[in-house]
Amino acid sequence: MREKRNAQTSLFDPQSVDLPVADDLGAPSASGRGRRGPSCETVLRCAVLKHLRQESYRGLEFALRDSLSARRFARIDGSRLPGKSALPAVTAAGTPWARSWAETAAEYGELLVRVVDQTKRRVFEGEAVPVPEKVVSLFEPHTDIIVKGGCKTHYGHKVNFATGRGGLVLDAVVEDGNSADSARCPPMLRRHVERHGAAPSRAAFDGGYASRGNLIAAKDLGVEHVVFQKKSGLKVADMTPSSWICARLKRFRAGVEAGISHLKRCFGLGRCRGLPRFKACVRSAVFAHNLMRLVRLLPRPT
Repeated sequence: MREKRNAQTSLFDPQSVDLPVADDLGAPSASGRGRRGPSCETVLRCAVLKHLRQESYRGLEFALRDSLSARRFARIDGSRLPGKSALPAVTAAGTPWARSWAETAAEYGELLVRVVDQTKRRVFEGEAVPVPEKVVSLFEPHTDIIVKGGCKTHYGHKVNFATGRGGLVLDAVVEDGNSADSARCPPMLRRHVERHGAAPSRAAFDGGYASRGNLIAAKDLGVEHVVFQKKSGLKVADMTPSSWICARLKRFRAGVEAGISHLKRCFGLGRCRGLPRFKACVRSAVFAHNLMRLVRLLPRPT
């Protein structure tokens, strides 16, 4: 609830004079409930003071606490100084909305403390801060730091896709952290076996998945022809006895890149926000992509 005006206090005369102020901030509440906030006049005078002094809100708070003339200009007594935060007042309200808002504000406060700490450690102390301890986004604190070979650093989450011959996405896994691609080959194959009852007879993988251990694991799961985009010391004869099948699987793997690009450009996969929403967005994008693929695979009416 706001009052219309404050009693003007003279620097020399203890007598006060009432000054009217325009009703730009709305009429005061007739119920009498709610926190007793600064008057409309005080709000306007603080705004004028902020702009005249070119202060931030933090600077305005300090000016009001430090300067008697600033407080007199704003019609503020020393016991009711406004602060740059609304947090104590909202916390005291006790309503469900206030509790939710206070929890969110406290989370951001903790993140800011972590950002300041990691900056101090990295910049001033020269310490290499471990990746799990870093905060790269206040609004998306779950964001992972992704570095792939000599490429530039990316921020987001790794997603492993498994696609079929018809271009349908058969599986999509949002990974935590920046795990090596080579470590995800056996888990993705095991997921395929659990979901479809058998391993694929032919499988093509990105070059980052290539290793002899992954080749052995794929063969043990029942994959007859395994081709990695990069050999990484492996012989074609070790991956598949047919050079013709090897060439076909490599071409198939190259075509998968077009499908991933299609997901990013046409289904919003590159604009996911919030970890739960990120995963939901990936799944919904895959669903929409597969639906479009199925429509295109239907026979055309004659």
